[in-house]
Amino acid sequence: MEKEENGKKNVMIQQLIYQGVYKVKDRQLYQLSTHELETVYNSVFHEKQEIKA
Repeated sequence: MEKEENGKKNVMIQQLIYQGVYKVKDRQLYQLSTHELETVYNSVFHEKQEIKA
């Protein structure tokens, strides 16, 4: 289960970095919890969806 969680975090971190997000409130992405990463990820990709619409 922990391996799956780490894999999920790694994918989100890679995709956020690709979008130009490197830090959140002076914290590196790898320092964030899975929940915090999901929140940032969803907000970034939600904004991208709105821009395309």
